[in-house]
Amino acid sequence: MGLRRWWRSGLIIAWLIVFTGTAAGQVQDRVTYRDPKTGKLVTREGNIMAESPGGITFVWGLDARKEFIPVTALEDIRFAAEPPETLQARAAEAKQQWQKALDFYQQALRGAGKAKMAVPFIEFKILKLRSLLMEQQETDPLQRADLYRQLEQFHKRYPNAWQTVECLELMGQLRLRDGLPVDEVLAELRAVRDKYQNQAELVGRVNLFEARALVQQAQGYLQNQPDKALEIYKQARASLEKLMQTTTDRNLRQEILVSLVECKAALRQHKEAEADLALLEKEAQDPRTKALVHLARGDIYRLSERIRDAMWEYLWVDVVYNQDRDLVARALYWLVDVFRKLGDEEKAKACQERLLNEFRDTVWAKRLGK
Repeated sequence: MGLRRWWRSGLIIAWLIVFTGTAAGQVQDRVTYRDPKTGKLVTREGNIMAESPGGITFVWGLDARKEFIPVTALEDIRFAAEPPETLQARAAEAKQQWQKALDFYQQALRGAGKAKMAVPFIEFKILKLRSLLMEQQETDPLQRADLYRQLEQFHKRYPNAWQTVECLELMGQLRLRDGLPVDEVLAELRAVRDKYQNQAELVGRVNLFEARALVQQAQGYLQNQPDKALEIYKQARASLEKLMQTTTDRNLRQEILVSLVECKAALRQHKEAEADLALLEKEAQDPRTKALVHLARGDIYRLSERIRDAMWEYLWVDVVYNQDRDLVARALYWLVDVFRKLGDEEKAKACQERLLNEFRDTVWAKRLGK
């Protein structure tokens, strides 16, 4: 190799070391994401150069290729400067040992120092796990309000975090769980949606949250103001059907179907609801989706005056697919109703007592107590 050629090669290598960290032995960030063209999972090592609510800018390869990865395509991020406890936390997460994972992430945060990307990543993991544990355990409104404030502080502290949409969704879910308005959260989500209109999946997620907020609102009116509830269900159905026509993501379509079935059942469009339910049932794999399938079928049967059939569907959620406390509370709420219609006041009272005692922190217990 000539001197000039050797000198140029040396300059290129030096530039790569300084700007991309690709020298041998250099610890790099590792990103796993779904390739938008092939749909396959891809794992690459390189450097995260910037982040936004829409995604991350990632530089990788010997040619320092710069790539923008949308937030909806991200599957996993491992940072070059993350504490060793995060490895243990990830292992606990993989086994769904949520409390153990939370403990490890809290240890990791104490040793994270000032790692630019790792600190907010760990902070959000802690908040997300706390939210998940709240869904499985009894909590009071003060605890949920405290978590809401911490999520709000995270959002203000890291306004450009790639976790922004998920953070706002968690805030909204906490509000909906207590039957509180979500106007402020929706305003923030709409602002993100307007800024990233070219990202169809992100737009779809925000639109779905909007529709779910309408469904939750309708649930609250169903018993005492049914006409008002039906009007809101009509609005939600229109939004969900429009979203269904424009969404290609399989997971998002499944979530849309869940809410769409509920709307159609409430509007007594039972044949359409059953057709959507059949599609959903084919794809339902996780316990939560299976619980939602049984709840939806229970609603269809209950509204069709097939009360005993409805009873069995709600019991599936109470006895078998009972991992989500809010869904179990919803099943118990309707079991009180169906047992009374079947003339079994003893079982109706037993379900009522369980709902008011074991699930008193849920919106379904509050609705029963009104």
